[in-house]
Amino acid sequence: MAKILFAGNPSGETKESIRQFVRRGHTVTVLDDPQAAHPPKEAYDLLLAEDDFAQCASVKAAQQPGGCPVLRITEKNVPAFLDGTAADDYIVCPFPAAELCARAERLLRHGSIRAFDLGGCHVEFAAHRAFSKGREVSLTPQEFRLLYVLVCGRDQVMTREQLLRAAWGFTVQGDTRTVDVHIQKLRKKLEIETQLRTVHKVGYCLDTQ
Repeated sequence: MAKILFAGNPSGETKESIRQFVRRGHTVTVLDDPQAAHPPKEAYDLLLAEDDFAQCASVKAAQQPGGCPVLRITEKNVPAFLDGTAADDYIVCPFPAAELCARAERLLRHGSIRAFDLGGCHVEFAAHRAFSKGREVSLTPQEFRLLYVLVCGRDQVMTREQLLRAAWGFTVQGDTRTVDVHIQKLRKKLEIETQLRTVHKVGYCLDTQ
């Protein structure tokens, strides 16, 4: 099972998430003082970091080459790769404990997602660049956010409501047509009409297998 480092002050859903990790057999170490945070002496498989801990020494150590994947827990609706910190995924508060656990398990399975290739599509998330068949294409920040969420959940069906919450930060039901419009733009710009599949009356799935 995995070793997880939680850099933050657990409360509410994060406490419940930690309990779920432990029930699944993972070991969780909590680092709740950013001023006293030193690089961990042992290797971790995943680091969960709240906003106030994004610049602490333990988080920075995990972001170095060969470090473990980092999942940011944030109050801001902006992916970590767009706000200048090297994280592999992010989740906007508030959120269900089950969603944080699912995101964490995906990172444990797939590892860091700094770049992604699918057919003739190549995306460099850290550099905020996208290419289709060798030609660079322009994606808006919101299109990058949606694409990142789809890549993190690749090969799994995601509902429109899940995509709204993860990519837009909506905590109440929003207009799901917004998701449909952005999906169509991604399909056209990246030429991934076949891979970015519509699941009738449910949502979308980014097929990579």
